[in-house]
Amino acid sequence: MSRFPKEVQPYVGRNPRIDDPWTRISFETSRDLTAAYYVKPTDADVAIVREQVALNATTADFLYSKFTPTRMRVKAGEYPKLDRVVDSLLSDGAQLSDRRRVLKMLLWCRDIPIRGRKTKDYYAGGAEELVAFQGGNMCNEMNRVFMIMCRIAGFASRYVGHFAVFKNDREITFMAGHGVAEVFVEGAWAYFDIRGKHFLWPDGRLASHWDLVRNPDLYLRQSEEVKLAQDQRRNDWNGGQRMFMWPSLQIIANYDPEKMTYTPFPETPEQKRRFKAFGTRRKAEARRELRKLLDAGYVPPVRSPWR
Repeated sequence: MSRFPKEVQPYVGRNPRIDDPWTRISFETSRDLTAAYYVKPTDADVAIVREQVALNATTADFLYSKFTPTRMRVKAGEYPKLDRVVDSLLSDGAQLSDRRRVLKMLLWCRDIPIRGRKTKDYYAGGAEELVAFQGGNMCNEMNRVFMIMCRIAGFASRYVGHFAVFKNDREITFMAGHGVAEVFVEGAWAYFDIRGKHFLWPDGRLASHWDLVRNPDLYLRQSEEVKLAQDQRRNDWNGGQRMFMWPSLQIIANYDPEKMTYTPFPETPEQKRRFKAFGTRRKAEARRELRKLLDAGYVPPVRSPWR
């Protein structure tokens, strides 16, 4: 990764500079909920947050030019099970375009939750090969599998996050965040959602994360063929557009497995209850902060209507 230019420095690290208080509170809440789910601060799904950079008009040029290497290597034999999956999926690679290669891997990862489980219990926080064969459905973990498979196949990849927002309605409704990826394909970074989504411009070009942030209506202008690839168990195509709207925080992070730890732990009923109780308390705390803002006359930023 290249050295950050001076004007980008404030956006680096665990607490990026977020000028809008509504967006900042949303980000901090989502960050805390994620950290509570895992064991160590160095575990990949927590540590990736510290590597993030907010995507906005100040940082976009840097993020789409120098931030992420466009060539990445995976050590031979480091992911033997995923090596075999990639080899099988791309066995007819000579006849496949790069786009089709990436989409085949995306759809394989999309179906991780419904494929036959190879482990007795579900473990959160595990490394990619454990996640891939245990039938988990957490977007951030499935997304790590997709990023590694892309690298095995010769495509650079990086993490994209939509941090949770609170909707300014009567209840101040919490809208969950989402972890997806960008892959360097066809000479540019393109957005791929682990739930089976990708996006095209009218001329057929793949859209990036920044394209969608600046043009959220592009989300809705997709063909039926593109929409068919999404996970049909999550029939929320239009609702997903909210991820690109204010008040929300868009981030990009470089994922370096060598800097991370992976501490799998069983997702027991008791653990689920503790996490749910923590989530209830943390979101209630955030709502109190947001109500104070509203009572003081604050108006949350809005870019386009919620759909």
